[in-house]
Amino acid sequence: MNSIDNIFCINLPESKDRRTAITQEFQKHDMTNKVVWISATRPDDLSAYEKNNYDRKSGPRCYCLNKCGHRYRKLRLVEVAIAISHRQVYQKIVDQDLDLVMVVEDDIVFHSEFNQILDRLLNKSIIANLLSEQPWIVFFGGRSNNPGLIKNNQKIVVDQIGSYSNYAYILNHAGAQLLLDNFFPIMRPEDGYKRYLIGAGQLNCYQVSPSLIGELSAGVNQPAKFTRLSR
Repeated sequence: MNSIDNIFCINLPESKDRRTAITQEFQKHDMTNKVVWISATRPDDLSAYEKNNYDRKSGPRCYCLNKCGHRYRKLRLVEVAIAISHRQVYQKIVDQDLDLVMVVEDDIVFHSEFNQILDRLLNKSIIANLLSEQPWIVFFGGRSNNPGLIKNNQKIVVDQIGSYSNYAYILNHAGAQLLLDNFFPIMRPEDGYKRYLIGAGQLNCYQVSPSLIGELSAGVNQPAKFTRLSR
C-alpha cells in the first residue's frame, strides 16, 4: 500500500451498518491512516445543473462505441447520483495533485492477504505505467467477486482484459483528469462510462483476477450482505 496516496471511500453517512463494516475492514488491514471519506450524493442532493446535464430521453446505457442491440433507456437519477459521487473523487485527485489513489464503495470486503498481494502485483513495470502521464485505472473484482475464491498457490494475474467493476479500483492522476474532462453530459452509468473510454482507447486499464475484493451487495458468489442501495 506504500504506492497509494489515499483510499477514498464513498459512503452515505446515515448508512451506519455499511460504515461500521467497511471501517472494520480498514482496521483489519491497517489502512485507516490512508482513508478519506466521501459523502455519497443522493438523488435529492443533485443540483439543477447535474439533474439536467444528462440524456433525459434515452441514452446508451451500455458501453458500446457504435450503434448496438442493447436497449436504450433513460438514466435513473440514482445512477446520476452515483456518477456524481465518483466525480467528487476525481476532483479531489486533481485538486490535491495526487499521483495514485484507491477508490472503494462502502460495501466491500478485502482478501485476507490483500496488502501483501497488492504490493507484489504493483511491481516496478506496472508502477511505471500508473505513475506516467498516461491515464490508467486498475480494476478489482468483477463477475467472480468473492475474494474467498482464491485458492492456495493460485496465480494472481494483472492484465488488460476482463470485467470492469466500479466498486473498487486504483486510479492515477491522468486518469482522474480524463474522467473529469469527459464527464458531462452524463450518458451512461459510471461503470459503463469508464468502460466506454477504455474501449475508445482513451483510458488504459488493468484488471486483477481472480478477485481480491468482494462486493457485499451483489450476492454473485455469496449471499448479499447489503442491498444495492444504501439504507
